[in-house]
Amino acid sequence: NGALGNNTLGVAIPHWSTPVQGNASPCTGVPQYLGMHLQKLGTPNSMSLKVPAVHALLSVGSPCSVVHGAYAFLARLANCSTVQSCSFHWSFLALFFGAPAGGLFETDVRRDAWQALWIEVCGRMRKLRSRDVWGLLGSRLSPFGGPRERKAPAERDSVLLLCGHSRKFFESAFVAPFVRQLRCYAGYRGMRFVLDGEGQPVRHVILAQVPGNGVSGTHFWAARDPGVGSEGPLRCIVDGMLGRRLGYAAALADWEDVLGLYFDHPEKQTKVWAIMRHLAQSSFVLYFDVDMTIRPDSVRHGIVNLLVEAELAAGRRPSDVYARDSWPGTECVNSGFIALRNTRAAWLFLELWSEKSTWASAWDQSALAETILEVVGAEMRKLSGGTYGYESQCLPYLFPISNGLVPYRMLTMCRAIFSTGMAGI
Repeated sequence: NGALGNNTLGVAIPHWSTPVQGNASPCTGVPQYLGMHLQKLGTPNSMSLKVPAVHALLSVGSPCSVVHGAYAFLARLANCSTVQSCSFHWSFLALFFGAPAGGLFETDVRRDAWQALWIEVCGRMRKLRSRDVWGLLGSRLSPFGGPRERKAPAERDSVLLLCGHSRKFFESAFVAPFVRQLRCYAGYRGMRFVLDGEGQPVRHVILAQVPGNGVSGTHFWAARDPGVGSEGPLRCIVDGMLGRRLGYAAALADWEDVLGLYFDHPEKQTKVWAIMRHLAQSSFVLYFDVDMTIRPDSVRHGIVNLLVEAELAAGRRPSDVYARDSWPGTECVNSGFIALRNTRAAWLFLELWSEKSTWASAWDQSALAETILEVVGAEMRKLSGGTYGYESQCLPYLFPISNGLVPYRMLTMCRAIFSTGMAGI
């Protein structure tokens, strides 16, 4: 009981089968309280989470393989120091050891233990992210911009950008008609038209596509640029976890820098990288999803001028970022259109947006929504002398809750509340 077996790929696979009764801890190497194990790893730092006993999170009678699997994630979660790390271990812990997908816990004791852990994890991630955002933006973000950043962009120096995971994407029958129309509009208005098919800068290997339940519907497991010889062991671990052989969790917990859990296919999450590739060579990049259209009677109107004319008429400098808002409760923000000027604030915005691509449950639309809150919050904090801003209150809703589902509706409502409170948008 507690032995490790090795398969031909060299992945350590637990063979525990003894069930756990009540709060007893017969499983070798798993103390009842996590703090005992943390002393072996090193003295917990001041940011260590207050975590419940691992057995309190599990159903009575869970086999030792399940206990060891949950324990592997919980031990790392207790001292996680980045949002990427915290979200990775929390998401897999909730997805495989929490309540049934979309369901309820069978006892109040177990529900309360998960609720207490969720509150701790939320607090940790909010503190970490608020620190990182203000550390990045505090000294570098100016709500007023420099002299060169106050000049309005011109159509002749602007880019109308479409992106996809490859060049062939734009030639497909369901995309090509939209491309032709947008190319025609850009040419008529004197804008540069760009099709970016370079995809993400990091190669992603899809290890599994999970339909139906879990992370709020279909989700993807992908390896980010796996090294030579690592794809085989990773596939073995992923197949084991999805086959509910939860002892594999002890091995999975070691792959947080490589393995990603994605809300949508990683190949679709290319727009932030495409914008970054082309913004440096232009004054203004206007990104369109390929299913966007221009009304035929609107061709005579320049979208660049439409975006900035109200601000110029009011004597204000043009904004750095333009995004399409959505109705509260439907979406966080519509990422099918976004425009950015070549300014310091816009580059900081892109940096914050791209950082979220490695977080668990990554999705570019929710990442964009959170980035808008972060930048507007930092701006408000500067303008109010530090008395008001955004402290990542909506961040926890980007990740699964204890039944494995991402509370997207909660995220949309939270964003509506804070964006309205900060900027009236």
